[in-house]
Amino acid sequence: MRKVGVIGIAALILLSPACTADSNTDAPVRDAVPNQSTTTATTESVPAPPGGEGQIEVGELAEDFPTELFPIAAADEVLLSSFSATDDDKYALSLNVRSAASADEIFSSYEKALEAAGFSASADAPVEGMAAQATFAKGEQMLTVGILDDGAARIITVGGTIDAAVADGE
Repeated sequence: MRKVGVIGIAALILLSPACTADSNTDAPVRDAVPNQSTTTATTESVPAPPGGEGQIEVGELAEDFPTELFPIAAADEVLLSSFSATDDDKYALSLNVRSAASADEIFSSYEKALEAAGFSASADAPVEGMAAQATFAKGEQMLTVGILDDGAARIITVGGTIDAAVADGE
């Protein structure tokens, strides 16, 4: 009877999902918060929320992400992005980027790109901890750009919705 108990426990341990190797967890990624440990990101995309066609990408830009609206320098590090269709011919997007450029340089480049696409900035109330923040609007489309500055690097956060025509570069 004792052999059956030991064999049963051994079988449970070997068959447990926590004990199996995960081939999707081999890419180290730095956390977005400075001075934190390194985590491991999966190499697969995370499914989009219901109703969306896009996906959340860790460490790279989501497929069809409208890069012309958001200038990402070669030295910048994409932390997370998503781009998905919503109802009414619109797209929801989110972008998080780490950059060594100054907050003023980053904000200026994003402002120029968005204004060239017909968006205009509105004055937002300052948010504690943010080096810069603004909401850009074009009709019913709205994008918020925020920059967190920890002294060593800046984290750029963009979120909002755009029309399909803007997503297609029109």
